[in-house]
Amino acid sequence: MKRLELDVGTMSSACSTLSTVSSTFSSGVKGSSLFEGYNCDNAEVNSLIDKYIKGIKTDIDKLTTKLNNYVNVIKTAIDLLETADKKELSPAIETGLVLPTGFNLLSETPNSTDPLGIGSEVLEGSTWYSDILSKSYDKYKDIMIGAFPNFVKEGNPQGFAEVGNYLVATNSSGKVYIYDTNTKTTKTVNLGDYHLGGLTHKDGYLYVATGDSTTRYNFDEFVNGNLSSATSFASRTTTNNPSSAAVSFVTSTGSKVITGQFKADNDMYRRGGLASDLIVYDVDKDGNMKENSTIKVPESMTQIQGMCVYNKDGKDYYILTSSYGTNDSKKSTLYVAELGADGKTLVERNSHTLPSGAEQVIVTSDGNLAVAYEGNSSRRNITILDPSKVIN
Repeated sequence: MKRLELDVGTMSSACSTLSTVSSTFSSGVKGSSLFEGYNCDNAEVNSLIDKYIKGIKTDIDKLTTKLNNYVNVIKTAIDLLETADKKELSPAIETGLVLPTGFNLLSETPNSTDPLGIGSEVLEGSTWYSDILSKSYDKYKDIMIGAFPNFVKEGNPQGFAEVGNYLVATNSSGKVYIYDTNTKTTKTVNLGDYHLGGLTHKDGYLYVATGDSTTRYNFDEFVNGNLSSATSFASRTTTNNPSSAAVSFVTSTGSKVITGQFKADNDMYRRGGLASDLIVYDVDKDGNMKENSTIKVPESMTQIQGMCVYNKDGKDYYILTSSYGTNDSKKSTLYVAELGADGKTLVERNSHTLPSGAEQVIVTSDGNLAVAYEGNSSRRNITILDPSKVIN
C-alpha cells in the first residue's frame, strides 16, 4: 500500500512539473521566456520554430494525460484494496496484489525508452485496467470472481491447464511454464523457437498444440524436463491454406480430445473470415489420438482462440473465446454454444464481451471457468469466471 501511495505522490509531482513546462511553450517563440533576447524578422523561420514548439507542447500534454490516468488507476487500486473482501480475493492477493481485473500493478518493469522511465507496459496496462472499470465491462465484472497467479514471465500466454498442484501455460515463443502451487516456484520447459497454442491434460498425458500437429507428453516426465515421450499426431487442416497452423487450440472432455484452428480462410492476419470446424478425436488407454468426427462452428464465431466443454446437469455447453490482437479497442468475445439437433453443428446460445487478448478457456478443478489473456506483462493473468452467470 505504501508503494502505491508513493507512486501517487511521484506521478502527481511529475504531472505538475510537466504542466509547468508545457505552459512555458504555450506562447510560441515571441511570447516564451525561453526565447528572451531572440530577435529574428524572418517570418518563415519564426513560423517553423513555432511549429516545433507546438509539437513539443502537444507531446508533453499527451504524456501529462497518461500520467494523470496512471495516478487515477493507482488511487482506484488503493480504494479497492482498502475495501476488498479478503476471502473473495485471497487467491489473487496472495500472489502479489493481483486485482480482480487481472491487472498486476506491482509486476511491471519500466521501459528505459519510455519518458520518465514509467514503462509503456504500465501505461498500457493502466488503460486496460481503467477500461475494465468502465461501463463497457460491467457484464464482465459481474461474471469474474477471481484470478490465478501471474506466473507466465515472458511472451504471450496461449494455453493453460490445471494438473494436480501444477498450473501449466504455453507462450508464443515455444516455452511452457509450470507453476507449483505448493512451493510457489516456476519451471520452464523449452519446446523450440516456434508459436505454441493451447494445451490440455488427460489421463496422465499433456497434449500441446504445436502448429501442424498435437504433441502428447507423459506429464510426470514432462514436468521434470524429460521430453522423450513426445508423440505427434498430425492434424487435418480445415483452412484453405495448407501451410497455416492446423492446431491453434486443444481441449479434452470425457474420452475425447478436441482441436481447432484460429480461422479457416487463407488470410490468417485479416480480421473476420471463415470459422474453423472442431475436430473430435477418440483417445485410447495409451493416449493415442484417432479422428472421430467434426463439429461445424457458425460463421459468426470466427477467430477462435480457445475452447472447453462445461457440463451442467448432464448438458454440455461449448465455451469458446474469440479475439484478434491485444489493442484495447479489439475486445474479445466469450461465446456459449450448444450442439444443434443434428449433433454436428454448434448453435450460439449467448455471448459476453471480454478485454482484448482472450486465449484459452478451461473448466477449473473446482468447477469454475478460467480465461488466459495474451499481451504485454500487464495482461499475463488468468481470470476466473462464474460459469452459472456465463451460461445464463
